[in-house]
Amino acid sequence: MLSDAEKQLKSMGLSLPEKSDPGSNYIPYRRSGSIVYFSGQICKWNGELKYSGSVGNDVTLEEAVKGAEICALNLLFQVKEACNGNLNKVKNCINISVYVNSDAGFKNHATVANGATDIITKCFGEKGQHTRAAMGCSSLPGGSTVEITGIFELEEGA
Repeated sequence: MLSDAEKQLKSMGLSLPEKSDPGSNYIPYRRSGSIVYFSGQICKWNGELKYSGSVGNDVTLEEAVKGAEICALNLLFQVKEACNGNLNKVKNCINISVYVNSDAGFKNHATVANGATDIITKCFGEKGQHTRAAMGCSSLPGGSTVEITGIFELEEGA
């Protein structure tokens, strides 16, 4: 049975990716009480890196936004795993941090981050509204254009 968030994704023509292994020495998330901290998610879709390089040099702003959307979907996949398969157990999205591979002159980090924010808030409504940081960096794991991390609150017993 699809959760409300997954129904919302479906109505937007989106879905969650397949499960993928982290590929390094870390775990995808760590729970402390009802708060769950999620490791960085890059713009791989079902194992294939969709956007690589820096915004402005290798990818367009529009492509970077799409990359952030993929990162958000990967994050939501991990959230679903942390909720034992039921995204209805999400109480709140507390924070996301969005890292954008860009050069020193790039100024549209917030626009890229909106790609991830829009997915999360459309999926969860008010529960999806979160604090956020958007920052530039000179490179990201695997050459990814975007990476995001997140902190979510789950219902007790989720």
